[in-house]
Amino acid sequence: MQGQPERSFRDDEIDLVELFHSLLKQKYLILAVAGAAALLAAAYAFLATPYYQVQSVLRPVDRSSLDELNGTGVYELTPVEALNLVGAGLSSYKNRLAFFRA
Repeated sequence: MQGQPERSFRDDEIDLVELFHSLLKQKYLILAVAGAAALLAAAYAFLATPYYQVQSVLRPVDRSSLDELNGTGVYELTPVEALNLVGAGLSSYKNRLAFFRA
């Protein structure tokens, strides 16, 4: 390769002492940037509205399961009543509280 000067190995070295010295000279700038980033992150964390999304699907119980229950004669329940009882249980504050505590 003609026309290009040779690079010595000395040019490729990194002087760690000089690097740390230059970082220490700029410590206030580094602290200011880190502090500003921390303040922006804290402001976002406290001011952003949390969004939660929950989806559940309720299906009526199989007719065969209800027939077994109704066949015992102890309890009489239609599929619509079973679905309403499950929906009422899911919307109950006591049941939700017990679930989250467990």
